[in-house]
Amino acid sequence: SRALSEELDIADIFAGAYYLEVSSMGLERKLKYKKHFVSAINDHVKITVKDDGKTVVHKGSLIEVMPEHIRLQTEDEAVLISFQDIRKAQTVFDFRKDL
Repeated sequence: SRALSEELDIADIFAGAYYLEVSSMGLERKLKYKKHFVSAINDHVKITVKDDGKTVVHKGSLIEVMPEHIRLQTEDEAVLISFQDIRKAQTVFDFRKDL
């Protein structure tokens, strides 16, 4: 942001004073569209699904995105989840593992 701020000052494209603010989506982000899942491959995720009328939460590493499914590696097993069954999905930042 410092380099961009200097370039903006040199170009003088804004009249008067301004503040340059840089933001990100954050450490954890919702996964809604297939492209979101593709961008989260190898990330830690939490997926909430509806399974036989029950809500089930899977946590693990997103290892594959296919046309109709995703593959999630949990601590115990690889889980195949249909996009149709996903109710909520988001990346999860694990401070112990990701630092």
